[in-house]
Amino acid sequence: MRQHPLVPVVALATLALATPASTQVPDPVPYTLTSPSDLAYGCAQPCMCAWFVRGPLSGGFLLHFTGEDSFRAHYELLDFAWRWEIPDSAGGTRIETLAGRGTYDMDPLPGVGSQRLQLDLTTEDGFEHHFDSRWVTGPVSAALDFEIPMGHACHDSVLRVVALPPNEHVPPGEPGVRLTATPNPARGGADFVLVLPKAAVGQVEVLSVSGQLVAAIANGILPAGESRLHWDGRNAAGADAGVGVFWVRGRIAPLDLSECAACGAPEPRTLVHPFVRLR
Repeated sequence: MRQHPLVPVVALATLALATPASTQVPDPVPYTLTSPSDLAYGCAQPCMCAWFVRGPLSGGFLLHFTGEDSFRAHYELLDFAWRWEIPDSAGGTRIETLAGRGTYDMDPLPGVGSQRLQLDLTTEDGFEHHFDSRWVTGPVSAALDFEIPMGHACHDSVLRVVALPPNEHVPPGEPGVRLTATPNPARGGADFVLVLPKAAVGQVEVLSVSGQLVAAIANGILPAGESRLHWDGRNAAGADAGVGVFWVRGRIAPLDLSECAACGAPEPRTLVHPFVRLR
């Protein structure tokens, strides 16, 4: 859950993507809460009362890979540093600090893909609030986006979590930009379909579920339109990469530096897509 084709034809393009010193993507990965994350607070127990105070959330946490079984990957949320902005008695606002811990589980199979977020948040009044999204069916990406009522049978405390890892843009934010894996699940090799509205410089890589580099698929100039990039199922050493959950990641930067407001090395956009490999 983290970064990524051909030798650039212009020296300028090589500035756009610096090769990292290590192929190990940091784990745990820092996530940052973004709008519209918020907490609508009711009672400490489910279905006791409707929410009566609501405010935006800011801050972040670390997402740490803990393992996988079958084709589900499991993570824990560490080092909560959340701030909750709520109205005060004087008509202004005050900041309350929330402590917490949690788990995140995901199954990226298409059609039946699902994910689950469980959080225990403790407010400054000492009450602990348990939120469980249960299994939510739909596309799985690097972004976390959940709306979780404390009690699923009633309208009480409701937590909205929208969080992104560093430099991740999911969805990518530009029409026509897409990175997918096919077939998914795959047996043996897989094809990655990259769609770009205009030519770019970038990298496409396969990562393990824990974020380690498995194989480099492409590196350099990427043409406009649809490109199919094949992975034979082997790692960089030529050995079979095994089965389970993987990520295909693309890091894309414009070829034309005039598109960059700072006219320096443009910040690469990161696209990530989970897929499953079967024996």
